[in-house]
Amino acid sequence: MHKKFGKYGAIKSTKISLNADYSNRGFAFVCFEDEEGTAKCLQELEAKGEALRFNPKDVREVAKQLSNNLYFKNIPKGMKEADIKKLFEPHGTIKSLVIQQNEMGQFGFVCYEAKDKKDVNYGAECVNKAIAALQDKDMGSGLKLYIRQFLNKQQR
Repeated sequence: MHKKFGKYGAIKSTKISLNADYSNRGFAFVCFEDEEGTAKCLQELEAKGEALRFNPKDVREVAKQLSNNLYFKNIPKGMKEADIKKLFEPHGTIKSLVIQQNEMGQFGFVCYEAKDKKDVNYGAECVNKAIAALQDKDMGSGLKLYIRQFLNKQQR
């Protein structure tokens, strides 16, 4: 890889993508030390159809479109599960509600799902509606409700 790509400029790193059995997946990544090397390489290789520019998607944007789960915090400690459910129910059918508590207060997760379980966009639409309607809602005692799409550790 260094032989093939080194002619374009100083290389910072290379990575060949491998399958689980360590066989080559047919593509690799090259990171040049400066933009000039990257530009030269891309200009030549794109013209030959040998390279594509890597444009990562914003994982938060992807999650916004696909997630039927939301995370919330700043729920008063005295608020019961039934009250919290009433807060989120107007925005869709709740499949599950999980409430947890730590020294900072109550927080939790809501999962929306269509009753017929066939509409794959239903949950994400409910999450977006709930966020639009409830973000920064005054919960009393100076607390403002914080809501966002649930993101796993890798997405965060």
